[in-house]
Amino acid sequence: MQPTIIITGANGLIGSFLVNFFAQKQWRVKAFARNPIIDNSPLVEYHPFEMPNKINENAFVGADYLIHCAVAKYTRRTPDADKVNIQGTQKLLELSRKHKLKRFVFFSTMSAHAQAQSHYGKHKLYLESVFDLSQDVILKPGLVLGNGGLFETIKNTIQKSKIIPLVGGGHQPIQTIHIQQLAEAIDLILKKSLTGIFYLGENQPITLKQLHQALAIHLGLKRRFLALPTLGVGIALKTIDFLRIPTAITYENLLGLKALKAFDTTSTSEQLAIDFKTYEESIQAVFAPKKNG
Repeated sequence: MQPTIIITGANGLIGSFLVNFFAQKQWRVKAFARNPIIDNSPLVEYHPFEMPNKINENAFVGADYLIHCAVAKYTRRTPDADKVNIQGTQKLLELSRKHKLKRFVFFSTMSAHAQAQSHYGKHKLYLESVFDLSQDVILKPGLVLGNGGLFETIKNTIQKSKIIPLVGGGHQPIQTIHIQQLAEAIDLILKKSLTGIFYLGENQPITLKQLHQALAIHLGLKRRFLALPTLGVGIALKTIDFLRIPTAITYENLLGLKALKAFDTTSTSEQLAIDFKTYEESIQAVFAPKKNG
């Protein structure tokens, strides 16, 4: 019999991709989502899910693995997001232990490190400490390139504006991974029964500006990039956040940008026998015909 896998955040960029990826491999998928959808696949069943308490324990019966992609986003309107993420993740881990799942896969991020300034990076780093690296998996991917998420936001900005503002000149280091390779890496980790921390992405970092430039070239658009001072942008965004004015970028985003750093992904690449795509190859793959699984 094929394995059964629980995927939280099943309506998000990564979660929805993984639902389709594993279903195409004939795995049974229990998709946890705030707003469940109707899926015609006999292998996929959706369950209403909301951290920290709206978790269907019955769905854990017969499950083999859990991939935790869901995250509550911190904003001034949701100041308790860190608490929600921590309590929700701990509840999922408790249930996975109770029902003896083979592996808990936690989605962290390269933004989670000792110098992290954002709520996102800090709470992810804290949660890494609650796992047992002898039986759990912590994934620390770079920027995931796919049809959605932050990459989609960057693409839309480049398509709509001739002048692209870059905080700090866009010199922040960034490592990318194509969403298909991310799914393949998870599949290998589970098949090989691996545990521990895995840094996922191209080993050679680029700058945020290089990513923007490469995407503009791929789209066939000429764009001018405008460097903005980090301090000035920070003051403006703090004011906007205080007034609760919706914007494409928030002060929380700025804190994440300021603390970006690069990591060596060689060990993961060698352990999984994967050559991570370069950012240029990943950009090309995003625009290529979809081939999930």
